[in-house]
Amino acid sequence: MTRRIFQALIALTALLTLAPAAGEEFSTTPSFLPVHEAFKASATGTPDAIQVYLVAAPGYYLYKSKLSFSVAGTGVTAGSALLPAGELKTDPYFGDVLVYHGAVSARVPVENHGAGGFTVRVGFQGCAEKGLCYPPDFKEIQIANGAGSAAYAEWSWWRVVLALASGLGVVLTPWALAAAPILNFVLLRNGMTLRSRVYRGLAFAASFLAGYSIINASIAWFSPGVYIQGALQSPPVLIPCSAILLMLCVTMALRDSATVPDTVNRLIKGLSRLTPAVSSVALGVLTTIVVTPYVPEPLASSMQFLRAGGNKAGGVIEIMAFALAMVGPVILMVVGISQLVSRPRSWMSGARQVNAVLLGIVAIWLAGRVLPGQLTLGLYGVLAVGVAITLGVFTPRARSNVTTVLAGLTLAYGATAWLGMFKGEADPLNPLGVSKGEALSWSVVSTPDGLAAAIAESKTAGTPALIDWYADWAVSSGLSNLAATSSKVRSAVRDIKLIRVDLTRGGLPVRRLLELNGLMGPGAVQLIRPNGIEATEHRLVGDTSEEKLVDAIEGLVGLSVK
Repeated sequence: MTRRIFQALIALTALLTLAPAAGEEFSTTPSFLPVHEAFKASATGTPDAIQVYLVAAPGYYLYKSKLSFSVAGTGVTAGSALLPAGELKTDPYFGDVLVYHGAVSARVPVENHGAGGFTVRVGFQGCAEKGLCYPPDFKEIQIANGAGSAAYAEWSWWRVVLALASGLGVVLTPWALAAAPILNFVLLRNGMTLRSRVYRGLAFAASFLAGYSIINASIAWFSPGVYIQGALQSPPVLIPCSAILLMLCVTMALRDSATVPDTVNRLIKGLSRLTPAVSSVALGVLTTIVVTPYVPEPLASSMQFLRAGGNKAGGVIEIMAFALAMVGPVILMVVGISQLVSRPRSWMSGARQVNAVLLGIVAIWLAGRVLPGQLTLGLYGVLAVGVAITLGVFTPRARSNVTTVLAGLTLAYGATAWLGMFKGEADPLNPLGVSKGEALSWSVVSTPDGLAAAIAESKTAGTPALIDWYADWAVSSGLSNLAATSSKVRSAVRDIKLIRVDLTRGGLPVRRLLELNGLMGPGAVQLIRPNGIEATEHRLVGDTSEEKLVDAIEGLVGLSVK
């Protein structure tokens, strides 16, 4: 009995001694997450696609070739998924493969004839870096009504009426008014009848409508595979166009001068040989390039309708209706004013001088899309000083009080613009940067990987994010000026990570970014939830107003912005 007790004590002691060592040995064995915790999938619907988001936990990765997407629902079909390039990895199971670490976003084009809800099945397979390879798995996600139904929205002539009304709503924007001085170049001439002016105005309108409709419809059909906007707003296109406008500015300013340089005189005679139709059509095409970057929300809606495969003829008619309503009143105004000032010869001369200045402003505005902001501000200063000298600011002569005041003001603006240029300012409407709001801090990206990393940072921090799709040449329809001038916008984005996707340079990464996110170009805003998923219902496409942006942010964060 005593011997048995003694043997039991020895065995117990040995067991207690070996237990920690066994526990230590056991603790070094890797522990792995369940498959749906290692790899999480979610999806949201857009008017023409579904956005699928997959996240691999730290220490895990997904195989690109093992991702699959299918849909199930009445009248629903899915196209080929658009995926980021992935990272090359030598895998112990499959050799050299493309994989994804962290977050990845896929866009799956969808045509939903029934316009009802449907299910998307996301298939995936991944591994842990420490050696465990999971078997293929899937997740089914329910997509709400309306996703993928943009192309099958019923088209009617009522949409054309809405396009006309929307075009009339932007008549007084700089984009529409820029057409006035360009057309005036062929209308502000002595000896023209009203019929002749109407004829030239119609030729100008026809070429503008054709060019504007073709360009925007092509952007909808072919972007982002062909980056049409970026090509048209590049230095090789904008600098020559700006030079042409400056040439028109000089010829118009010197047309009534007693001493015209021989070079300018030959240029004026050469331009006068062009038939009215040719000159009007050419200037209408030039105006198209000036206006192309402006994509207000109604136009963006028509382009999205075309992009999704909607009624092609109907979509193009909508774009033409919008363009007609946008510039039609401007053309009528220009024809009427040119006819009015043609009576007294002194009026015509003064109108030409004013129009020459306006042409110079449009030329600098156009070149400013690709020139540094400081240089553009300096050019505005050069134009202002030139106008002041023409008005006789340095010439002691008898002139009216109005002319004296105007000459002094333009000279003061020119000097202020130069001072602002040397200070590093770029805003011609605020050349000294007075009362300028605090600059916002942006994370600037230009590749799919950069955007994914920026979204992952906001997700890790548990904060929502705002993505501004930006290009230098489209700055007037982006968030830069809005954020700089609106305290309400700055307050709204105070606790949001700001990400700017810079599309200025173009190229394959930019086209891939646009393709993956279902966009056609700059001038869009996406809002990302703290979980890294886009709130697609709050996506803004086209020109963004303060009210719409703040409302969208309020909808995202669920609180009122004061």
